[in-house]
Amino acid sequence: MVTIDGADARDFDDAVYAEPTPQGFRLLVAIADVSSYVEPGTPLDKEAYNRGTSVYFPGRVIPMLPLELSNGICSLNPNVDRLCMVCDMHINGAGEIMSYEFYRGLMHSHARITYDEAWAFLEQGDNCKNWPASVTESLQHQYHLFQILQQEKHARGGIEFNSSDVFI
Repeated sequence: MVTIDGADARDFDDAVYAEPTPQGFRLLVAIADVSSYVEPGTPLDKEAYNRGTSVYFPGRVIPMLPLELSNGICSLNPNVDRLCMVCDMHINGAGEIMSYEFYRGLMHSHARITYDEAWAFLEQGDNCKNWPASVTESLQHQYHLFQILQQEKHARGGIEFNSSDVFI
């Protein structure tokens, strides 16, 4: 599993992995599991509930949880084990989800990848970070699955939104 975020990201709260199967693909999507660190009804839980989510501004973030949690033990940093919630999906060659399962897990991110690094690798095979073969193989499988899902989305009449982030 790897995290793929913008170059300026500080909290890594989701990770992905893909591999081919005889029927299509297996896709794992993991999110950091903060529930192990935030007990229901505690002041921390109530404050997080009031905030609802982290708020992102150009150049600044107001996290839902204290930085020690959001950027620390609840962040899916590379090369450390972290608690997570996983959605384990099996997707056929036509892009249809055939089955899925949610479960708690312990994951180990093998790399922190930026969007630019991932795209450079996929376009040119430029492995500037010398990622392990397992990481580059998963990236290639993720991209192939993305292409299948895009075709399926367009067949359903899905809309593409192109926007750019605002930076100050």
